[in-house]
Amino acid sequence: MKGRVDSIADFAQKADKKLRHLIRRPKTWAQYCLDSEKPTERYIFHHIPKCAGTSAVDALTNWFIVLKDYAPGWSESSDLPAYKAYCDNPLDLAKIKPYQILVGHFHVDQSYLHQRYPEWQAQGFKLITFLRDPLALQISQYKYEIKMKRVSADEILEHRLMLRPNWIAERFPVTELNYQKVLDQYAFVGTMDNYQAAFNRLASMIGKPPVDLKSYNTTKKRSFNLSAEFISEFKDANSLDYKLYEYAQKLECEAANS
Repeated sequence: MKGRVDSIADFAQKADKKLRHLIRRPKTWAQYCLDSEKPTERYIFHHIPKCAGTSAVDALTNWFIVLKDYAPGWSESSDLPAYKAYCDNPLDLAKIKPYQILVGHFHVDQSYLHQRYPEWQAQGFKLITFLRDPLALQISQYKYEIKMKRVSADEILEHRLMLRPNWIAERFPVTELNYQKVLDQYAFVGTMDNYQAAFNRLASMIGKPPVDLKSYNTTKKRSFNLSAEFISEFKDANSLDYKLYEYAQKLECEAANS
């Protein structure tokens, strides 16, 4: 019974969100048309999974008409024909207007951002992304995969956390040699250390009014007692993810103090 109630609540939340997004679309277009100094900047939101991107996309609908460009399924192997069709049909960046924003994961081979839209820089687009502490992200993903019945709740957390080392780095992808250069290409890099403050800085950067973030796609809170020894082992195995995240924190701090 409880599971049914949760499903109904999830459906109601999704329906409410979709309705609000549809209502905002004509308002966004009208505001752009009436703006005497129409903005010319165009943006791509690189949504790294489990970095509260669903909340960010919801907030972005207050400023833009969102063009969702997500691959079918969670990975490239979930539905190969559909995934191939997706990879073979990128959107035409030249047709995207400044009142629109392109959003997607772009997180696996054949659909990485640099593969799907190699012309993004030549077309004058600016990139936006948010990152999260690697351990917190992997725990969140573990809970989400249990919720979606992709893994068993009986699977030992420590074992699961060690299966995908440097998972965040692979989403770009980056290496030890180029992770700073790749992140430097992004016009805005935020973290979830203080997500609302980061999003407020994004609003200021692109000349939009602040928006209060809402929580979506969350999982039930559940505490895990990980040993200091395991956390140290996890950090060693995910050293590139931590370098990437710490560099994102550095960029965020510099932007906040500029």
